[in-house]
Amino acid sequence: MWPAAPKIGPDEAFLTGLLHGIGRLYIMVRSISKAREFGDEQSFIELVAGWQASIGKAVLENWGFAAEMCEAVAEQRDYERKRKRVAELTDVLIVSIVLCEALRMPAPRTVDTEGIESFATIGLSDVACADILIQAELQLGSLQDALGADAGLKTRGRPNTVVVRDNWGVPHVYGKVRRRCGIRLAIRAG
Repeated sequence: MWPAAPKIGPDEAFLTGLLHGIGRLYIMVRSISKAREFGDEQSFIELVAGWQASIGKAVLENWGFAAEMCEAVAEQRDYERKRKRVAELTDVLIVSIVLCEALRMPAPRTVDTEGIESFATIGLSDVACADILIQAELQLGSLQDALGADAGLKTRGRPNTVVVRDNWGVPHVYGKVRRRCGIRLAIRAG
């Protein structure tokens, strides 16, 4: 799935994704007794957003995690990081966060890759991004069906669409149709 990231193991990438928000959790747990001192919710949210990556790095270092994972957590919002020859764990985490944010939006989804070098470093095209989002939604839908959960992702009975903006800002619309026999067809719609 990650064409330019052969040295990054899927387990390492998965664990980094799971732990990338540990700084947010740490801040929230430590500040629960001081919640009234922040005054309003927005200032607290801004505080957490500003500090969570560096706190997360410190927590992971304290727990003895690999330096690459700690750096990836620390640099998770460095969307302007310069392209390197080989993709690193940080690039995988940045792309994953952007795609996850897009997955939370209602269809048609827009993934704006402009200015985020990690997409180019990894080698993900707009078509690959659209396919990843559609596959993720289908997998989440299957998981929700299996668990009997309804969290708002409806995958059956309607095509899912994704809009991806390329480096020049041109939108590309992609859809995916899931048939009962399990065959998935990719449809480009403009």
